[in-house]
Amino acid sequence: MNNPSAGETVNPSDCLQVAYISKAHGIKGELKVSPYSGDPGDLLDYKVFVFSREHQKPQTYTIEQCRIHGKYAIVRLSEVGDRTMAEGLVGSTVWVNKSEMPKLDDNEFYWHQMEGSTVLLEDGSALGKVDSFFSTGAHDIMVVKGQGQEYLIPVIDQVVKDLDPEAGTVLVTPTPGLLDVNEKS
Repeated sequence: MNNPSAGETVNPSDCLQVAYISKAHGIKGELKVSPYSGDPGDLLDYKVFVFSREHQKPQTYTIEQCRIHGKYAIVRLSEVGDRTMAEGLVGSTVWVNKSEMPKLDDNEFYWHQMEGSTVLLEDGSALGKVDSFFSTGAHDIMVVKGQGQEYLIPVIDQVVKDLDPEAGTVLVTPTPGLLDVNEKS
C-alpha cells in the first residue's frame, strides 16, 4: 500500500493514532507534537502525518522537518507556513499509516496487533480478551476483559509466556494472587 500524499483522503483503518498536537511553536508554523509512546524519537522517521479533529475530515500533511525538543517533537509541515495556520491544528490527533511503521523483531509487537486477542491460562481456559494496553514507565500493562471482570496483567516475561498476533492468542501464567487482586468484590 502506498503512503497518502498531502491532501489525499485516507482510510482510517489503515492508520494508527501516535500523538497529538499540543501547541504551535514559534512564528514559522512549527508544531509541538506530544507522542503517546512518551518517546518523541518514535516520530522522527515518518514522512506523512494525518491529522484529525472532531467533526472535521482528516487531512494529510507532508513532514518537512522533525526534531526532538525535550519530551516533544517539533514538526514543520510543507503545507503550514505560519503560526496562525499552526494554531488551527492545535488539539488534532496525529495518525500514521500502518505501512510506515517500523518493522519489529520477532519477539516484538505493536499494541494494536494484540487487541482483541484471547488470553489463555496455562490450563487452556480463557481469561478474556485483550481490550487495551497502557504503560506505567516500568512496563506495559495489558487490560483483559472477560466474564464481567477486568484484569490488569503486567507484560513481563514472568507472566506473559507467549504472544501470537497471527493466532490471536496470549498465554499467561499469573503470579500467585494476581488474578485475585483484580477480582471485583
